[in-house]
Amino acid sequence: MHYDKNLVYIFLGLTVVGIFTFKPDVLVRETTFKIVALLCAVEFLVGIALHFTPQAHSAAGALLAPLPTLGYFRLCLKQFQKFVHREPVDVAYNWSPGLFKGFHFHFSWRRISYFVCRNLWRGKTGKVGK
Repeated sequence: MHYDKNLVYIFLGLTVVGIFTFKPDVLVRETTFKIVALLCAVEFLVGIALHFTPQAHSAAGALLAPLPTLGYFRLCLKQFQKFVHREPVDVAYNWSPGLFKGFHFHFSWRRISYFVCRNLWRGKTGKVGK
């Protein structure tokens, strides 16, 4: 059975985006955030080892995306808590009044995180020796 490693790299690169999409409270709680941060750090180190080597791993740059994406999430979360004075609420199926700031938080974080992931797995980071 043969599988494409590039697909594995891309799916692993979308770790934080996937967690945010299906279980955003995992990224908000401190204990589970540390576990996700450790996972992202390991992915980042593996991504550096695979991406900046002479062998061709075209989508290995996707493994560099989870750590900056997680850092950006943390920055957005702290700013949201500073200005709104509460935790963000999952607004996917909740259209209650007063959730515009939560919707803006989710939308802006998701757009920027997709931009970061897309640029990293399309090879915008550069390869050694090329």
